[in-house]
Amino acid sequence: MKKRFSVGIMTVALAFGIAVSGYSQTDPDLNGTWEAFEDGNRYVIVFDNGNYLLGIDDASKQKGTFTTTGDTITFYPTHIHRSAFELADGPKWLDCDAAMSEDSSSAYRFEPDEFRFLLEGDRLSLIADGGGKSVLTKLN
Repeated sequence: MKKRFSVGIMTVALAFGIAVSGYSQTDPDLNGTWEAFEDGNRYVIVFDNGNYLLGIDDASKQKGTFTTTGDTITFYPTHIHRSAFELADGPKWLDCDAAMSEDSSSAYRFEPDEFRFLLEGDRLSLIADGGGKSVLTKLN
């Protein structure tokens, strides 16, 4: 009876976890370094098992977590690099509260960003709601 109860509790816990997460996960095929050139800038995104790092022109700018659900990828920024605010002193990475206290007039936002994504071999397309599309190539 005790074993049966434990299995029942695990089943309920699993069902609750799936319901809460909405089947969100990360696509392991995204892991690695991706690059795109747009508007004279080099953009690099490094995906690592649910975490990401965004760089522009060889400088780290943002990091956070991401999930994928179906053909949707959602970025959840957690930190912004001090260089994004052109500030020299202090910690390298600022979390949301620290960033807003450094520059309360900043247009930077720590809200989730959602894109449709299409993964075709070593090419990743990120499509915004407004139809804008970025195509990245996998470096490794």
